[in-house]
Amino acid sequence: KQQERLLNEICALLKVPPDQVPQRLRAKDEEDRRFREQVQVSVQRSAATQAAAIVDAAVEVSGAKVATGTIETADSDTLRSFGDELRGRLGSGIGVGPRSANATRCSPW
Repeated sequence: KQQERLLNEICALLKVPPDQVPQRLRAKDEEDRRFREQVQVSVQRSAATQAAAIVDAAVEVSGAKVATGTIETADSDTLRSFGDELRGRLGSGIGVGPRSANATRCSPW
């Protein structure tokens, strides 16, 4: 009885009859995978845009380029993408930043 109720609830949520549940779940899984890929591309583009703005605002101090700025990010993957992009745009140098998005202390990278 409980399994039947659960199956009915699943069918209602997926808006399909019981025999189409596996197919719908596979489709939803594929949709989720594509969405995650799109988010990752968006994150990388955002990191590139933010890095470009920071590099464009860099100043030269005693012959060395100094770029400073703040980025808004909620996760370490975005922070890592930003760091990679910044390193690529600046070339050689030393970067100092947080190890994670929620860090309270900075360290070189």
